[in-house]
Amino acid sequence: MKACFIGLLTSGGFASSDLCTIGEGSINCEHAQLRRDIDNGEWVAVKHFLNRNPDAKSARISDNGGTVLHVAVSAKRTDFVEKLVAELMSKEELEITDDNGLTALARAAILKNKGMVECMRRKNAESLNIPDYWGCIPLVTALEYGNIKMADYLYSVCQTLSNVDASTALTRFILLDNFGLALKLLKRFPDSAIVKNKYHTFPHSLRSLLHSRVGSHTCFGKIGSTTVSISIQYSANTGEFQIRNNGLVLGLLCWLPWNLLVELMVY
Repeated sequence: MKACFIGLLTSGGFASSDLCTIGEGSINCEHAQLRRDIDNGEWVAVKHFLNRNPDAKSARISDNGGTVLHVAVSAKRTDFVEKLVAELMSKEELEITDDNGLTALARAAILKNKGMVECMRRKNAESLNIPDYWGCIPLVTALEYGNIKMADYLYSVCQTLSNVDASTALTRFILLDNFGLALKLLKRFPDSAIVKNKYHTFPHSLRSLLHSRVGSHTCFGKIGSTTVSISIQYSANTGEFQIRNNGLVLGLLCWLPWNLLVELMVY
């Protein structure tokens, strides 16, 4: 293990706080000072250091493998995050993940800081779709922490979602009893109801969603060029839905044409 000194060496020796260790699993002295400058709000010192040491922008300077941007997010320094993103960080540096696979944007989403998330999204929209080590994109991560407002915002700015991500988000929306956002997602990504989510299950809680919105109803629409009538009936005894077309049971809910079902459920 190596050691280095920070501060001035006095005749009386040095305090333990003036010594920091470097080596595997630890951070070096300059990075420790950089973290303190962020915590203390010393923007001029942080900017000066990063301008002199550009590689430090992508270095892992925290105990959990985060970059300077991760540290600024965790310190809740919104002004630092905005300045780092606008003045110093590249798009690629915004995609760096920590030891948990979290980008700085994902960490900001967990902390419910929309200002931080927005400035990073404007710089690099692709960071919205970077999964962590558990396979969660920031939208799903926000939902797993119960951050509905943040999830609503992230959903509104996501240009694309994979079927798995959409299915996972749909499951979380329903489990959090946010049927409005679930319906919005179904309209945009109808296949999300019949694709397995990241938990390797189907969004089976859709029956709760449908019961709250549909009850028993009949609608008319087209499947291909054929006009059909579909009757949806909920059984309080079994807790299941039945779907009938001209008197014939079509099957379980997952086989319903979702574009038609969504039109039925919208007020």
